[in-house]
Amino acid sequence: MREADHRDRVARLRSEMSRRDLTGYLIPHEDGYLNEWTPAADCRLEWLTGFRGSAGIAVVLRDRAAVLTDARYTRQVAQQCDQDLFEVHDLVDLPWQDYVARHAAGGAIGFDPALHSIASLAVLHTLSRSASFEIVAVPENLVDGIWQDRPAIEVLPAHVHPVRLAGESSASKRTRLAGELGGGCSAAVIATCDNTAWLVNIRGGGLPYLPAPPGRALLHADASVDLFVAPESVDDRTREQLGDDIRIHPPAMFADRLKALAGSRVLVDPATTPVAIETQLHDAGVQVVHGSDPCHLAKAVKNEQEIAGARDVHRRDGAILVQLLHWIDTHGPTESVDELAVARRYRELHEADERYWGLGFPVAACVGAHSSYPHYAPTSESNVPLEPGEVFLIDAGAQFHDGTTDITRTVPIGAPRPEHVQAHTLALKAHIAHAVLRFPRGIGAMHIDAVARQYFWRHGLDYGPGTAHLIGSFLKVHEGPMYMHWKRGNEVPLLPGMIIEHEPGYYRPDEFGVRVENTFLIGEPAVPPGGELPMCGFEVISLAPVDRRLIDLDALSDEEIRWIDEYHEVVENELRNLLPPEVSSWLHEMTRPLRPAALP
Repeated sequence: MREADHRDRVARLRSEMSRRDLTGYLIPHEDGYLNEWTPAADCRLEWLTGFRGSAGIAVVLRDRAAVLTDARYTRQVAQQCDQDLFEVHDLVDLPWQDYVARHAAGGAIGFDPALHSIASLAVLHTLSRSASFEIVAVPENLVDGIWQDRPAIEVLPAHVHPVRLAGESSASKRTRLAGELGGGCSAAVIATCDNTAWLVNIRGGGLPYLPAPPGRALLHADASVDLFVAPESVDDRTREQLGDDIRIHPPAMFADRLKALAGSRVLVDPATTPVAIETQLHDAGVQVVHGSDPCHLAKAVKNEQEIAGARDVHRRDGAILVQLLHWIDTHGPTESVDELAVARRYRELHEADERYWGLGFPVAACVGAHSSYPHYAPTSESNVPLEPGEVFLIDAGAQFHDGTTDITRTVPIGAPRPEHVQAHTLALKAHIAHAVLRFPRGIGAMHIDAVARQYFWRHGLDYGPGTAHLIGSFLKVHEGPMYMHWKRGNEVPLLPGMIIEHEPGYYRPDEFGVRVENTFLIGEPAVPPGGELPMCGFEVISLAPVDRRLIDLDALSDEEIRWIDEYHEVVENELRNLLPPEVSSWLHEMTRPLRPAALP
């Protein structure tokens, strides 16, 4: 895309703003369901600015414009956007609402109420009163009006997720959560696609990397549900399997169905519900009660079958990743292997698994300077070969019908440099610190973030992204509501049965990046030997070797070495029978004890 095209698009957007007497307009990354990865027809932020990350917002004013995103993408956005046209900012250092307040005094800021959460706009409303600017809802999206070749919206089939994989029937989930509706509420809005899919045990296509159909739901106190999805995505067999208590409607019928709730109280989660939904509720005469989506924690705490599926899927996924790492180690330093070739091989290896559905996110196959971007994914324009003397980072995840995976490994291409080893060892120490941690049931996630970061802080270093996030079960890779970060995390309780992605790393701008990521399962609390209070702990269920060539043994304690050796023993025992002989031999070498003499 040429810079001139983006300039023309911004100019046309400003013309539309002037026609409506607006001094500014907001273009978020999200679609009408506030999804992380959006269909092509909803990639408005990318179309206008060129930024291809999964989080961010553009603020276009008459005389200036900015793109704001989080720490994963702050350097990527600077490369992908014309900085003569767009300022770029970190959302932590400068929240987009503050940017608007700083530059929009006396003006009128337009927004599409279908694309912004109630919570995010509430912050802007508060600032507007002190900064004296007006916020104007514009239901007709201004970008859509100038996007002449906007892609068509694709509708793909949905299907019922069987109880043998879900572990609980939809009827059981609906009855349980309906019984917990508080505040005299007669219904709850389930606004997100993944929560809706989990509640009614449905899966399907139409969204990138998320096996859930675009849709939302109303959960009623009688445990019935109004499900709003494209009717053509649900065939007669699926309708029959869902049952009579799940009534299917076109998404456009949502406002009409609310009229039956006039005079009642309805629970709405401000963090996950678009402003447009709250407006429709008010117009229908409904009393809105703000609270957490009842599906959030219920979905986050996995049941026995989901946990069993997670263990099995990580075993199969681990065997695939080991084959890929062996291939990189064998061919990477000497042959013409590039980033796209690794990403392509990752997909090919997974396609042999009959339970594979698709990728969980774009494969981050990145070498050298590209690895310093926390969420870089190669393209035909950016693709480079794996050069000796660099580190190669692969962050990849897959969707299987019995679970979801996400894992990162960093490997050297040829001989590693000392700075690679030091940074990777710090990430490994941070990882082990949480792997061996014991903590009270229900502790807030952000309260243990420093346990991992301490090893970087001792050296005056840090990493921008969060340390950990939840992961779904054949659903969203970045699952809410927990997020672990000392600056912008939350106090969502850590509970037994949660499955967490733990991913400390280090990213030296334009030089290299390292990360160690595994999937953790929180176990039931137990009293440690000699202790008095029951404590929870993490169990690692990812299975792949940590590259021994990037470990500084002198920087590790005996306990840390013991942990790595014990983990590697589990990896080999679990995977060796799933691998070809030559890969199994390679794995045996990669998982041998680091320093046998240090063991008791």
